[in-house]
Formats: sequence, C-alpha cells, structure tokens
Amino acid sequence: MTITDPTADRRRFEEAFRAVGLNVTVKVIPVAPAEVGNLIGPAVPEGFDWHGSIGTQAVTPCASAFCGKVWMPSDFPGRVVFGVGRPAEPGEAYADPLLYAPGDESLEGYEVHGKTVEAVRSEVHRRGLKVGYRLLWDLPEGGFFDQPVSADRVEDDWIVNGSRDHSSDTVDLYVIPGSGTAPDPREVATPKWYDDQPG
Repeated sequence: MTITDPTADRRRFEEAFRAVGLNVTVKVIPVAPAEVGNLIGPAVPEGFDWHGSIGTQAVTPCASAFCGKVWMPSDFPGRVVFGVGRPAEPGEAYADPLLYAPGDESLEGYEVHGKTVEAVRSEVHRRGLKVGYRLLWDLPEGGFFDQPVSADRVEDDWIVNGSRDHSSDTVDLYVIPGSGTAPDPREVATPKWYDDQPG
C-alpha cells in the first residue's frame, strides 16, 4: 500500500479490502503535522480474538506520504479500522492514535513531569497556548485510565505526570489527582478516533 494523497477518498481503500472479503473501515483523521499522511492503526474496536495477527509495517525508502505493508488474517470476521492522517485545522483536536504513556512530554525545552499544575499552567500560558486537563486514575486490577475534566476539577498543587499536544493551540496535562478524590461517573469518556461517529 502506498498513500500519495492523505485526503483521497477513503472509500477507495475500503473497497480494496472488501474485494478480498474483509470488513475494514478507513477514516481520514486530523493529526499533528508530523503524522500527516501516516497510516494510523489498525484498531479492532471489539477486540482481536482470532488466529494470526493484524498490523502494519512502514517500508523505506518511501517517496510518498506513506509506504507500507498491511497484514491480517484473510478470514478475520471482525471489523478493523485504519486511519489516514490529514492536516488538522487550526485548533482542531488531534486524533490520538496511541494510549498515553506515563511521562510523555510535549513542551519542547520544558519538562512537566513532577511539577505542580500551577507551575506548568503558567509555562503553557507563557507560550500562548491553552490548557486541557486529564486526570489519571488507577484501576483495581492494575494499570490506569485517563479522564478529561474541566479546570475546576483540578487543584493547583496537584502533580503533573506528563503532557501531550491536544491541538495546534492546546496542551493536555495528565495530572495525578490528590488523595481522597475519585472519578466522576458523570464525565463522559472522549470518543476514540476509531469509534463509530461521523467522519
């Protein structure tokens, strides 16, 4: 597969997979400048419980936006979703292809890990950017999940674990909640790029 035009009609990609009996959806999704033209995924929304594996491998050298191999079992009955990165509009949220990794850093020349929300927010504003907040909650069985919250749910002295670019003008801070706090069940999880939704 060679992608020369990230804005090409995604249905052409889907038809190629359908021709060999696979249920594949391709979405053209907004990404950061460095990801434009890249193939994102695959994602298997219902989970992959089948023989073999699904994946992609970039091929170099590449004179196009993306050159690579895609593989999956030829008899896989589930739905597979790929994304093709397109330039995000100014202020448009980037599709987030990867799970947050503790300690991710997005502010060049400034490490946020271990600093207070107040300190990091000041630096983000100094750079002329807006701030978004995601609280990191531990799961009973191990691991964690992050939950987007409004600024009034975050205390100035809570500690920032990391940061990620949310859009061209906003940085998300991943924050460790203070003791005695709990997730708000009213907060709705952010839809993932591969979820069924317009686009």
